[in-house]
This record gives sequence, C-alpha cells and structure tokens, in this order.
Amino acid sequence: MTIKPESFRQEKTRQELINAMRTLLMHKPFEQISVNDICEQSHNHRSTFYRYYHDKYDLLQDEFRVVRETMDADNQIPSRQFVEQIVDFAQENQRVFRNLTTANSHENMYYVLTAATEQTLKEKLVEQKKTDDPLIQQVEDSPRPDLVISLIAGAIVNLMIRWVTTEQSTPKDEIVTFLTDGLNRICSVPET
Repeated sequence: MTIKPESFRQEKTRQELINAMRTLLMHKPFEQISVNDICEQSHNHRSTFYRYYHDKYDLLQDEFRVVRETMDADNQIPSRQFVEQIVDFAQENQRVFRNLTTANSHENMYYVLTAATEQTLKEKLVEQKKTDDPLIQQVEDSPRPDLVISLIAGAIVNLMIRWVTTEQSTPKDEIVTFLTDGLNRICSVPET
C-alpha cells in the first residue's frame, strides 16, 4: 500500500510536534510549556499546531497514543512483562515523568496520566480475548469495569510517581515484583 504524500506529510508534522513536546519536557515542567514553545521547537507555525491539536493537552494525549502503540501487544495484563514495560518507560523517561508530575504546581497531570493508563489498559483488555487471567476476569465480571480499571491505573501511576521522584531508591526488579503481585492480589479479593 502506498502512502499518499499528504498523509505522509501530516504524520510527519504530527511527529515533529510530538518530538518537540518530548524535547521540551526534558527541560521544563509541562505547565511552563506554551504552544509557542512547541511551535518554535518543531519549526512549525501556530496555525499548523491548531490544525492538528486543540491545545497542548491534546498533543500530550497524542504522545500517549504513540507510547501505547509501542507497547508489545503480546504482553498480557498483569504479566511481569507488561509491568516491566511500564516501569522501563518511567525509568527511561525520568525527567519527562517528573516534569509531567511533581514539577508542576497543578495536580491535573496525575489525572491526565491516570486517564492515559486507563486507556492503555482498556486497549490491552480488548486485545486479549477471553482468558483465565484473574485480572481480566475481575474486570469482565465486575458490575463496574470502569472502576476496576481506574483502580488499577491509579495504583500504577501512583507507584511510578513515587518511584521516579524518590530517586529510584528501590531497585527496578523489586518495583516490578511489588506491582505485579499487587495487581494479582486485587483479583483475589473475594466479594463481600
């Protein structure tokens, strides 16, 4: 299949804007990044930015989409490999993660990251057909799957924020084991 030149150009422009946001997040908190900064960094005009995105939050959501697409679809939730991918991403992007969370005076980034993690979990669950995995069963059998997914996403984001902002005093393998075991324990809690 041949990509149309316009589609290729559009994807290239989107990627330039995403890369600009990522680069800026290496140097300053999200709340201090303006659309002008993004345009300057990406060498695009403001009108180009607004052709693709409503605001910088919309761009950030698109960056999260790109990250979700890079996650290995074969890794089952809550498999150790799936958790390792999340922990590796947080570790490899420490500065960006800090500039999205603790370096901001607004707490809304916690909710943005949690929503992105919820979306990742929803997509992974859709990809995984009926399975014996206890976490997937918990979500599917729940009268409120949205709340179960929210609980899991909140646990993951909270632990990653704590781990990244405490200079990673806990070894990565310990974090992965703790998070994997914790997610599995969530599934084994009997209903009352």
